[in-house]
Amino acid sequence: MKDCLNCSTELHGKYCHECGQKVIEPQDRTIKNFIYQFFGAAFFLENNFLRNLWTLATKPGQLPLDFIEGRRKRWMSPFSLFLLVNLFYFLYSPLTDLNLSLKEQLHQPHHGNLANHLVSKKISAEGITLEQYSSEYRKKSSSIANSLIVLHLPVFAVFLALFYYRKKYLFVDHFIYAIYLFAFVLLLALIQSVLIYAFVRELGSKVFSVLGFLVFILIIVYLYFSLKKTYEQKTWQALLTIPPVIIAFIVSHFLYRTILFLIVLALT
Repeated sequence: MKDCLNCSTELHGKYCHECGQKVIEPQDRTIKNFIYQFFGAAFFLENNFLRNLWTLATKPGQLPLDFIEGRRKRWMSPFSLFLLVNLFYFLYSPLTDLNLSLKEQLHQPHHGNLANHLVSKKISAEGITLEQYSSEYRKKSSSIANSLIVLHLPVFAVFLALFYYRKKYLFVDHFIYAIYLFAFVLLLALIQSVLIYAFVRELGSKVFSVLGFLVFILIIVYLYFSLKKTYEQKTWQALLTIPPVIIAFIVSHFLYRTILFLIVLALT
């Protein structure tokens, strides 16, 4: 029997049961294998990113259910999947819903008055115009919005914990569900962005409205099936849970916008 080269534990197969390291064989030291490992780590090829996306989109609730019940090795880690979808969204999406301009922030119903007061005070103190500050705000907001989006997750998970307090779920279970739900929403928004870019310029703004309505319907349908599967609810229970879950989603989103504005304001 050989010992693990990493931790010296006696081996009983190709992988060490103590630290998980694979037995290094001659073929593992070739250029071909090195290139595969490099791109596998960079693009999650080791666990088939596209298969994870397909399951996320076509089998609502399956990924969080598998994670909660311990079937985790077959999938990417939830946070890795979320971060990768998040990266693609912010690299491409022309939509500004997650990265509002200063003008949009000043017209928000929940913090618009406060935003106008703080911005007026700031530009007056620094002796600059609103247009000058808007440009500075946009640059800083774009640089931090993609990392700040994770604020949605714990807030939304708190609401889920309140909705399902009678069930024997841990907070991390709700957090995992939130990760997968927001990953799906970002994926859907990314697809919407592609369709808008492809068709709206030729067919006009009516297409934008139709796409927005279809996205909303898809989110409702996805919520129903994912809640029913993940939380093992009956049909009527899942239907009754949808409205408060949507409200929780909206609240967490508005809170994100407010926090984003305050952080960008403080850093500019």
